[in-house]
Amino acid sequence: MRRLYSSFLHKNMPFTKIMVMFFLALFSFILACKKSPSVEAPVSTYTTTPYSIKVPKGFPQPNIPADNPMTVEGVTLGRFLFYDSILSYNYKQSCASCHRQQFAFSNGNVQFSKGADGISIGDRNAPALFNKAWDLEGTPPYGGFFWDGRAKSLEDQALMPLVNPKEMALSDVSVAVTRLQSTNMYPDLFKKAFGSSTVTKENIGKAIAQFMRIIVSGNSLYDSVKNHILPDFVNSDQKNGYNLFIHDPIFKADSVRYPNTIEPYSGLDCFHCHAPPFFTPDPASLKPFMNNGLTGINSSGDSITLFKVPSVRNVLLTAPFMHDGEFANLDSVIAHYDHGYSAIHSPYLSDFMFYKRFGKNSKMKLTPNEIKQVKAFLASLTDYTLITNPEYKNPFLK
Repeated sequence: MRRLYSSFLHKNMPFTKIMVMFFLALFSFILACKKSPSVEAPVSTYTTTPYSIKVPKGFPQPNIPADNPMTVEGVTLGRFLFYDSILSYNYKQSCASCHRQQFAFSNGNVQFSKGADGISIGDRNAPALFNKAWDLEGTPPYGGFFWDGRAKSLEDQALMPLVNPKEMALSDVSVAVTRLQSTNMYPDLFKKAFGSSTVTKENIGKAIAQFMRIIVSGNSLYDSVKNHILPDFVNSDQKNGYNLFIHDPIFKADSVRYPNTIEPYSGLDCFHCHAPPFFTPDPASLKPFMNNGLTGINSSGDSITLFKVPSVRNVLLTAPFMHDGEFANLDSVIAHYDHGYSAIHSPYLSDFMFYKRFGKNSKMKLTPNEIKQVKAFLASLTDYTLITNPEYKNPFLK
């Protein structure tokens, strides 16, 4: 038998070689086609362009959360979302409907904004949106967003109006997700900004927050004087108003403040709650939420005693004032601090309010000329580049 097999191999050697080569090739092909468990499929990558916020001279670096870095693509997406009425239940209202650039992103002479339905009225005056990149995250009195601080972060704040029945009135943010996903435009913008064309609630909030963080106000007449671009204020009213704003009072024996015609540096102590450069409480020494003699009610019917101290930058553009828009003009605001709130005797009144800090018998007693001077200084805080900056404008308008 062995001889016969050897004889067969000898006579059929070419055929044998061919068969061996065939089976070797087949085995190699099978191995090549089989996916190795140790090799992962390549992951698609995306590249974003870092966005650098234009920090005015004298401002610290902004507070940017680690999980939402600023990118050109994220800001671009956020700007479109901010101006798009697709985010309201009836496609009639956007974020910009109540935060208009020409009014420093407040609602301009409107006490309470109407909702998307044109009927519902909000509970708070729409606050101005600028320099939000420097606001502190957290909960009152240490941080937070909205007048009452109910949003811990700017990302949270960006989403809440979408589902507020008195504002944009969506039944759920998922409605906005579905709408945006079905457009031709937005999946690509989300992919460029966040690496995925899948629209998510989280990324909607992140994008809008990125856009709001680039809205910066720090280019007023006051800033030009402070940064030595101009040698001094334009007139004596502005300069005297500045001195009233940044100095403590000097009192007469009867606890009434000396007017600045007698004591040039007898001030009004405004600077503790409205400290430069933002003209909000200095976070190194004060909490951003305080009580100025006014209270409110939240959605649960509970009393609110702390409200976020607003900046006094751009007050020429942002009337009416206070969380409830109670004061239609600056004269009313000044009157409140001069003599109005002391009659309330609120137990929650901030320790930095004038009569509580200097004693219950202390009085500002502003003269008509001092009121004019304070208003002149506040006018010098108006940033006209804020309301004309093309980077903040509606991207849908050519």
